Amino acid sequence: MFNFILLGILQGLTEFLPISSSGHLILARYFFNLTTPYPLAVDAILQLGTIVAVYIYFAPELWQLLKDFVHRKRTLAWAILLGTVPALIVGVLAEEYIDRYLRSPVIVAWVLIIGALLFIGTEKYFARGKQEVGKISVKQGLWVGIAQCLAFIPGFSRSGATIMASMTQGFSRETAARFSFYLSIPIITISGIKKLADIMKDGLPQGVGLELTVGTLLSFVVGLLSIHFLLTYLKKHSLNVFAVYRIAIGVIVLLLITNQ
Repeated sequence: MFNFILLGILQGLTEFLPISSSGHLILARYFFNLTTPYPLAVDAILQLGTIVAVYIYFAPELWQLLKDFVHRKRTLAWAILLGTVPALIVGVLAEEYIDRYLRSPVIVAWVLIIGALLFIGTEKYFARGKQEVGKISVKQGLWVGIAQCLAFIPGFSRSGATIMASMTQGFSRETAARFSFYLSIPIITISGIKKLADIMKDGLPQGVGLELTVGTLLSFVVGLLSIHFLLTYLKKHSLNVFAVYRIAIGVIVLLLITNQ
């Protein structure tokens, strides 16, 4: 039970903060021996909690987006949909390669550090944007969607990649984070459905129903809190604190592995 509780909290905390949920799950399993049956299946089920958290937190905005689409105010919706296409293509073409070759603690550590340096550069050169999310163009949505593909590399962070890309297009940090969450909805929903379909084909992990339920509920609650925290935090603060954290974790991981 303890392993599922910890993984659920970790999933909810890191899915939305720009520190990489996939990277942290890989590191947690490697260093703390957080073994579970069918680890990829368990990760997919725990991700359901964070998917529901996004839908609930942004329910009013999603409803307004749907109404705007019906009334032909469709630019933001098309920006989100078109921004999803690059990740779908990369996911189909590269998922097997990524799962086989990139789920390594050493790769995660280096990618955490590289991402942190990109955060610092983005803050230095693109921190003064003021564009509102409702004024995003389809072209900007596609650019952010291309950046979202970096999230397939464990350790990079989907939210980190899309927030940085949005800031380069003139968005404030908070607005960039909000669009990042909007853009996450199609891709994590499609990803979750695909993984669940794969699980149902192979069979659900047996004997861990209660543990999975508790872990998924925790990922949902912590996910809600993480979304609210990030949007509030970025109103007045930069990405640099996340950059420092990523560098620290990356360096510690490399030192630990080197000294093993």
